[in-house]
Amino acid sequence: MKTAWMYFSQPNVGGAQLSSLALADGLRGSGWKIDFCFSYYGPLIEECTHHGHDMDWLPMPEWYRFQYNKSFLFQIIWLIGTLFLATKIVFFLRRKRPDLIYLIGRRDVVLCAPAAKLLGIPMIYHLHGFGLGEIDFLSRLALKVTQWIKASAVFNSIHTLEIARRVGWHGDAPVIYNGIDFDPSWDMDRQMARGSFGTEPGKLVIGTASRISPGKNLETLIRAMANLKEKLPRDFILLIAGAEDIFQKGRLVKELKQLADDLKISDRIRWLGHCREMGRFYRALDIFILLTRFESFGRVFVEAMAAEVPTIGTRVGGVSEIIEDGKTGIFVGVDDAEGAARAVIKLLENPDWAATMARQGRESVRSRFSLEAHVHQMIEVFNQVVR
Repeated sequence: MKTAWMYFSQPNVGGAQLSSLALADGLRGSGWKIDFCFSYYGPLIEECTHHGHDMDWLPMPEWYRFQYNKSFLFQIIWLIGTLFLATKIVFFLRRKRPDLIYLIGRRDVVLCAPAAKLLGIPMIYHLHGFGLGEIDFLSRLALKVTQWIKASAVFNSIHTLEIARRVGWHGDAPVIYNGIDFDPSWDMDRQMARGSFGTEPGKLVIGTASRISPGKNLETLIRAMANLKEKLPRDFILLIAGAEDIFQKGRLVKELKQLADDLKISDRIRWLGHCREMGRFYRALDIFILLTRFESFGRVFVEAMAAEVPTIGTRVGGVSEIIEDGKTGIFVGVDDAEGAARAVIKLLENPDWAATMARQGRESVRSRFSLEAHVHQMIEVFNQVVR
């Protein structure tokens, strides 16, 4: 059994992390396994436990987790902490000796690269985007370090690869789309799915799913729902699935709930938190909508479309590689709350068109984004790197 070791300095749950868990699940019986390692407790650890994966610990003090103090003295102390953690990783991996270091985080690449170089362990940097599309210092540094130690790279979308090339990435690197495990819940009875969320029969159910962070633009979605409330006589509910980004410390959810109160739309919104059975969630929806400002790939769009739900998104990042506007989904402007409300109404007024689009979306994503294809391609990359 060969081992790929993954380190997460920040155990958030987002599309990249869920894709890594799905890959680890899919590798079972392949001759490869992924061992996860963390320095802090977080929701991703709960998911690893639920999926039955091995985990290692490299504990660090809480002050190092959040770089919130911009004073020169704190920056020096934080840099010392970074060097200390990188050294801990070297000694840890010298004992563990995995066959491969497999990383998805920019910060994690910088922390683990010295161990890969000193110990001669092959490393793969699987890029899942550049934050809010900004190519900041850490993004550039992670790419430079990857090239310096002659590590391999994998990109989760053509969009991500194009950005990397603009900032100096050279050489060939595969684009491997994230795969989804389409278990039976993705085809479950819609009424049964709705009943599990307590939605009333006949009520329009709109949903969104994402980690709750500034880039997901939930404030515009809430404004769109307020706009829809004024224009649509039919009763509806917005289900929001997803946990808040740990860096927000509860602030963003509080602000979003206050915005909903101010717009008198709170009674139409239900905050579900992190949902594990996402197939059930999507099958409960009449319409899926996410007005994200940036997506390197857009896993939730694939999930919604796979459940045959009419989907509304924004033409940003890798989403344009998933949705074909007017055929498998609808694009609206990032900050266009009125346009988003109009798109919902258009779907409701044209049910046959909406059903055809949903069916075509399902066929499209299920043929292109299967977990089996993802796992097969990653095994090929793993074997090439350790050969």
